[in-house]
Amino acid sequence: MSPLVWGEVDMTEEDHPDEYVHHFRALIKSEAQSSSVNARKLRALVREVTALASSLPLYLESSIFFRIDESRMDVMKCVITGPEETPYAHGCFLFDLYCSNEYPALPPQVNFQTTGGGTVRFNPNLYNCGKVCLSLLGTWRGGPNEQWNEATTTLLQVLVSIQSLIFVSQPFFNEPGYEALMHTTKGDLQSAAYNETIRLATVTFAMVDMIKNPPIGFEQVVRRHFTLKAHRTLKDVIAWLKEAQTSHSTPEYFAKLKEITLELKLLLLTLDMDAMRGLQDPHEMHANVIIVEKEVRGGGGQVSSSSSSASFASSASSTQSSSSTQPSSSSFSLYPPHLNQPSQQQALLMSQLNNSNNSSNSNASLPSYLHVDDEYSHPANIYPHLKHK
Repeated sequence: MSPLVWGEVDMTEEDHPDEYVHHFRALIKSEAQSSSVNARKLRALVREVTALASSLPLYLESSIFFRIDESRMDVMKCVITGPEETPYAHGCFLFDLYCSNEYPALPPQVNFQTTGGGTVRFNPNLYNCGKVCLSLLGTWRGGPNEQWNEATTTLLQVLVSIQSLIFVSQPFFNEPGYEALMHTTKGDLQSAAYNETIRLATVTFAMVDMIKNPPIGFEQVVRRHFTLKAHRTLKDVIAWLKEAQTSHSTPEYFAKLKEITLELKLLLLTLDMDAMRGLQDPHEMHANVIIVEKEVRGGGGQVSSSSSSASFASSASSTQSSSSTQPSSSSFSLYPPHLNQPSQQQALLMSQLNNSNNSSNSNASLPSYLHVDDEYSHPANIYPHLKHK
């Protein structure tokens, strides 16, 4: 993955080269009309971008991937992968960044893009409008040592602060005043309920929607990330699903999480098959994703579109209930996508998956393909190259 950590990409619209596919496109266009050149800004950007190319964190647990526009280094995007053991685990979260003409006297502009079309507030510090509350950005109060300092603060510090201070295991307590509830029964219950909402949003928008609609410049990053981490991703998501069965989660929340988990698994299988076939063309790979969606909707399990913000909002609003009634499980038929002239290995995979679906376990409350300890739970158990120690 290291060659994919940093790179350049054309961020302009194909038919409008002066318009950027970027949250700050209006400001970018407005400042581009200025005839003055900020020499301090250019020197700072050259120094910062050079440093980022060799210092961005790349770890299996969480990484940061960075892109600059190929003609303007002040126009940037980054993807942060959610740290493990958090409700953001394994998700891909997109940010748009822009260094205005006042940079480095003023901090960069940062906007969070993975919001489910403005329907999800992923964190008390990440608004559904994309606002990022962070003292380094001047969008949140903080001590003197926590403010932007043009002489010492860097873009890398901003990115790592988002990764480590916002994408945390208990984001509920990031809300001002709520830290007083930590280690209390009330606080633990509210934090668990908050995490359920974030988990569902992570699977829906930072996993499934990311695989189907990877952001510009990060197509290979998304494919490689979810291919290499397929086992870990499914293991954690299935653990969230099991936890929902034993908690006070509503049947609606459980059903939605189970539904989106099935879609995620099918997409991961598609990515694995594409990797085996050596596909590099994103258009051909996207065609296979479309096949998966049709197969999901045409098979035994009717999976609604993950991009349906209204459906997500409806289920997220009722994640917790005083009722202890647990949802009953239903059986799904699981079919991988029909590919033209499947290889012998792919045909074996299809057969194994179908056989796993037909196996019954009357003592189990979850469908067999969702069992963590089931032989067919993960693509990694069928293809050893996806296994991780």
